[in-house]
Amino acid sequence: MASLALQAFGLADPDTGSPSGFPLVKLPREIIIEIAKMLEADPDAKVSPLSLVNRTLRDLSIPSLFRTMQLTTAEDELLRHMDNIHGKRTILDSVYVLGIYSEGSSTLRTPYQNVFLGYGENCKRGTAAVLADLLFDLPNLRDLRLDLRFRANASLIGPLRRTFKQQYMQFPLVTALTFPMKTDIKFIPDVFPNLRALSLELHKAPDQTPDVVYISQHIELEYLELWKARWDYSDLASIPTLFRNVKHLTIGGMMGFGSTHGNLRSISGVGIMLRQMTNLKVLAISNESFYNHRTRNVKAFDRSCRIRDKLESSVGWTARRGERLDDAYKLFDTLPNLEVVYIMDRYYNAHCFVPVKNKAGRAIDAQVANEQETAWPVV
Repeated sequence: MASLALQAFGLADPDTGSPSGFPLVKLPREIIIEIAKMLEADPDAKVSPLSLVNRTLRDLSIPSLFRTMQLTTAEDELLRHMDNIHGKRTILDSVYVLGIYSEGSSTLRTPYQNVFLGYGENCKRGTAAVLADLLFDLPNLRDLRLDLRFRANASLIGPLRRTFKQQYMQFPLVTALTFPMKTDIKFIPDVFPNLRALSLELHKAPDQTPDVVYISQHIELEYLELWKARWDYSDLASIPTLFRNVKHLTIGGMMGFGSTHGNLRSISGVGIMLRQMTNLKVLAISNESFYNHRTRNVKAFDRSCRIRDKLESSVGWTARRGERLDDAYKLFDTLPNLEVVYIMDRYYNAHCFVPVKNKAGRAIDAQVANEQETAWPVV
């Protein structure tokens, strides 16, 4: 570790010099070594301030800073952002989770407008090929989240799919993919052959979406996240038909069930629709109001971790949590192998429950829990 601290990426000892203009701060070697140990032990440590101290700490911080890389950009600016990290091996080797949110010209995706930037033009020619090459140049990429929004797919999505196909590209190390598209996604099994986790956005029931049916026949998933603006019981009933063996399921959007605004008295009926999923261990339900701007404006990058993030500020007992306790118990009773239930209600309160079982192993109650197995893999 001392060698790492003194020779990080072939740079000089911070006590002896630094590049011109870099704010040099002298630190004892012992402190640098202890900081290096901290970074090694906790990849999620808040290291951004450390990267501003001196050159050695900046280089030691790179694996933590860029382990999860997220970019929000207008589509015509995407090429410039990719050029900024082209050939920077230290950064490229550090990326395990990559999320890109981009907007093309006049971005509009039915059934609602979903714009964060409000400006931008279609990407420059060749951007899709550069993006494909960038993905191929990330040796440790495990979780890819692409939310590429557009009016017509001629600018980025279409060329990206063609590049994957024409160059016979595969990403066997990518095990989690978020790709909020409904059509033209049959390329996924060939390009990402070892997927364990997949997040998609639907307009219709899963069994009425041909590409989703195709994917279910070619990939054996462990984690599945399906987001739909409004769910009915008939929509839910088709999930076990296609993805019977999924162990971790997230259902995002508004649980309609006859209610115009998703103001449900109970969501326990979801378990009846999913009871054929005998391997299901973790179920996350996000009953968001479709008419709430916070639902409409959620980037796909954030969806998979959204319930977990909400849980951080939702510890202890609340009245609304009590209302959902009975729902959780009924889900455990209907799905006997279920181990964890996450519920985020329309007021954006997140709750986590585990079953209370008798000696025979049957659920007799549910209780509030924290730090349980998540509904989306943590890379």
